[in-house]
Amino acid sequence: MKVVGIVAEYNPFHNGHAYQINYIKETLHADYIAAVMSGDFVQRGTPALFSKQDRAKMALTCGVDLVLELPVRVSTSSAEGFASGAVELLHNLGCVDQICFGSECGTIEPFLNIASILVNEPEEYKAVLSACLRQGKSFPEARSLALREYLSDDSLDEFLSAPNNILGIEYCKALLRLNSSIEPVTLTRSGHDYHDTELSENSHPSATAIRQIISTFASGDYTENELKSVLSGQVPSVLLDHVLKLIMENSYVPESDLDLLLHHKLLQAVYENTLEDYLDISPALANRIRNTINAY
Repeated sequence: MKVVGIVAEYNPFHNGHAYQINYIKETLHADYIAAVMSGDFVQRGTPALFSKQDRAKMALTCGVDLVLELPVRVSTSSAEGFASGAVELLHNLGCVDQICFGSECGTIEPFLNIASILVNEPEEYKAVLSACLRQGKSFPEARSLALREYLSDDSLDEFLSAPNNILGIEYCKALLRLNSSIEPVTLTRSGHDYHDTELSENSHPSATAIRQIISTFASGDYTENELKSVLSGQVPSVLLDHVLKLIMENSYVPESDLDLLLHHKLLQAVYENTLEDYLDISPALANRIRNTINAY
C-alpha cells in the first residue's frame, strides 16, 4: 500500500489541483492520497473563499481519500511555520510514503540541497549570512546572497523568489528536522503563476485569478451564464455546478469582506498598545502599522 500526502489550500479547487491528484495516482501509483488543508483561514491571514467543509468535499470528489485540517495558527503562519506544521501532521500519521508538491523548478535535487544547508548551517554559509545581516539586508535577501555565494550559483535568486519553490524548500527542511522517512517529490507547476490574475483556456489557472473573477461577478460585471462559461475551463466539470451553486447562494467570502472588522481590531490594538503581543509583530513592524493605520 502506498500513501502520498499533499499540502493544500484548495482556495478554490481548480484544474491544476486535479492535475496533481491524477499525477499522484497515475505516475506515483498511489493507493491513497491524504491532503492536509487550511481551514477557514489561509496563508496571509485571509478568509478562504469557500468553507472548509465545501473545499474538503471538492477534494474528496476529485480523488483525495482523506482531508485533514491544518490548525489556524499553522495555516496563517509564515512559509516555514505553514510547511513545518503540515509536514509534521503527515509524518505523525505514520503511513505516508511520499509528499508531492508543485514547484516552478520541477526537480527535487535543488530543494534537498538547499534544505540541507539551511538546516545544518555550515560555518562558511553562516559567516556570509551574518555579514549580510550586519549590512542591514533583510533576512530573505541575506539568506539568498549567502546561499548563492556558498553554492557559487548566481542563478539562485530566481529559484528562491518563486513562491512554490520557497514552500518546497520549507517542506524539505521540515522532513530533515523530523528525520522523516517521507520522500519529497515535486511536480512542475504548469500554466499560470501563483499570483497571476488572468485566466486563459487550456492552461492551469491560478487560484488568485479565479477568486478575482468571482469577486468581479459579485460586482455585477458578469451574468450567471458568463460566469459559468469562464469557470467551465478552470474547475473540474464534476465540481462546476456545485461551485456555481455556492456562488449564486452567496456562500463565499471575498478577501475584503472582513476589512471593517480587521480595521477595528487594528485600531483597538493600536489604542491599547498591544500590537507587539501578536505573533511575528516586532516593535519596528508595530511602529509601521501605527504610522500607516489611517491608510488602511
